[in-house]
Amino acid sequence: ISSYLAKVYNITDGPLQSDLQAAMFSVWYIQYIHNMDFKDMTDGIVTGIETGVTLNARDCLNIANHSHYYSDDPDLDWVKHAFYLVNNNSDDSVKYEEAYDALATSQLDYDCKFRPNNPICRGYVESKYMGHVVQTDFLDMKLKTMCRGKNLQTAQEKSKLFCWYEREIHPSYKIGPIKAEWLSLHPKTEVVQFYDIITDRVMDSLRYFAYDNATRDGVMVEINAVVSPLERQIIFAFPDPETNEESMYVSQLAERTTGLKLVNKTGGVSLRLTGYGPGGHRGKHLDAPAQTGTFMIYINDVKKGGETTFLTAGVSALPIKGSAVFWYNVFTDGTADKSFDHGGCPIVFGEKWVAVRWIVDAWQDHLKCDLKPQTPYEILVNGKSKYK
Repeated sequence: ISSYLAKVYNITDGPLQSDLQAAMFSVWYIQYIHNMDFKDMTDGIVTGIETGVTLNARDCLNIANHSHYYSDDPDLDWVKHAFYLVNNNSDDSVKYEEAYDALATSQLDYDCKFRPNNPICRGYVESKYMGHVVQTDFLDMKLKTMCRGKNLQTAQEKSKLFCWYEREIHPSYKIGPIKAEWLSLHPKTEVVQFYDIITDRVMDSLRYFAYDNATRDGVMVEINAVVSPLERQIIFAFPDPETNEESMYVSQLAERTTGLKLVNKTGGVSLRLTGYGPGGHRGKHLDAPAQTGTFMIYINDVKKGGETTFLTAGVSALPIKGSAVFWYNVFTDGTADKSFDHGGCPIVFGEKWVAVRWIVDAWQDHLKCDLKPQTPYEILVNGKSKYK
């Protein structure tokens, strides 16, 4: 990994240790989420595609050593494959004794974590796992399943979904309607995807701004994470609508498409441009309840990966260039709708860029609060309810 980074890095003082750590995390996370074959990955084959980049035994051990920062699962499989490479392929990047010791330690760690009553674990379990309870995060399991391409909607839920041309949300759409598709409907969360709503020129300009102004996030610094890479592994930039023409255009576009108020408002978060390289992702999360809704535009096509998963709804939005996904984050009474857990699947090939416009609750004085607590907002179809 380090030799490849040295070849492709374009900064004189790089690659840094943090770059190596980010690369190791990306390889680990892609394999972890997609359950890819270890031999294929070390041979440079990912989902059947020859990448030209191979991994040696030292890479596998380094990934294993770092993986315990990210996962409760012992790093046994990466260590096993490192030993396999040394023992069977005459890989001299690691001495046989080091690989054997690493395998023995990892095997003991695995056995004593999941089989603590094994006699060999006496004392070891008490010192290392005293008071440790392995908890299952079902939303994380769901995210992994969906990132592997599984749609978790029932046949009945799918049968209610439809596409339409939206003409009524803004006068300009009476002349040029926009294509829209329901990804999810009540009683699950409402999620809609609009298509072909922004020009290549604007998308390219936003991406170039991000290239020049982006800041990395989700980087490991030694053992302590500034931001846990399991939470997100991204870069981002914030163009100001007051000074950036394309950013203002996105605000105007979001206002036209959603019927919510954004333009000429002060405060709140500016447009955020977020970039994801290979392994880049966003873990499950809820957007802040101060944001009434989220309007997210995909500004490039992704070769593989990068879906936006809506965990409660059981559906993923595909990152299609020029499309936008919209959803509400709150109920009409302003309380957070916690059924909108969502995340971004890791990029396997290529990169993903999105423009996210959060829509601040304080600006929406035209919205009505339902008398019944925790009533969801409804996204109308040409000005009409879908449920009446």
